[in-house]
Amino acid sequence: TANRSGPAFARTARGKRSANVTSSSQLRMRGKPRKSPRRIVPVTSALPPDSSATDFVSHMARMSGLPSTAARERTAEVLRHVGLYEERYRAIGGYSTGMKQRVKLAQALVHDPRLLLLDEPTNGLDPQGTREVRSLVAALAADGATVLISSHLLSEVEQICSHLGVMRQGRLVAQWAIGDVRAGSGPVAEVVTGTPERAAEVLRGLGLTDITVTES
Repeated sequence: TANRSGPAFARTARGKRSANVTSSSQLRMRGKPRKSPRRIVPVTSALPPDSSATDFVSHMARMSGLPSTAARERTAEVLRHVGLYEERYRAIGGYSTGMKQRVKLAQALVHDPRLLLLDEPTNGLDPQGTREVRSLVAALAADGATVLISSHLLSEVEQICSHLGVMRQGRLVAQWAIGDVRAGSGPVAEVVTGTPERAAEVLRGLGLTDITVTES
């Protein structure tokens, strides 16, 4: 369950190798550029519509520090991995929403980062596109990646992830294993109020059933 004051996030299995996506390709530390160890796939799309997937992902690979030849080879590899290899020379502007999500994943994975952060990865997708993204995330986790998903769609989180957490104002306030949540041994909330009966009524109206009212 997620606190209404902030989105839930979920974590897939953690392995020796990880993958990720960010809005910037380098950090500057002590005046020197450094490759970022993490990448973000944002919920909104800012992909160049006139560029092909190959050109865009290859460019992002070079921005991450890969030499041109290695960037082209790695681009072909990740586009095949996300299922865009056959469409790699088409202009991105002609892609479906699901295909654009795959481009964003590819540019995140191209330099094999340590952490992949997905912001609402199934937002705007049709059922088929949603299933494809689920399968891809599961494949990344099975391949040893660490993936964080930021989402308000808790049904999606439950199907994809191994752990659930709640963030409020930029801080992690709770975390559970998905199995514990399903078993009912996970999230427990304590509400302190001067009107406990009214609070219980409101919570029941929100669909909560296991409510205990105590008087202090």
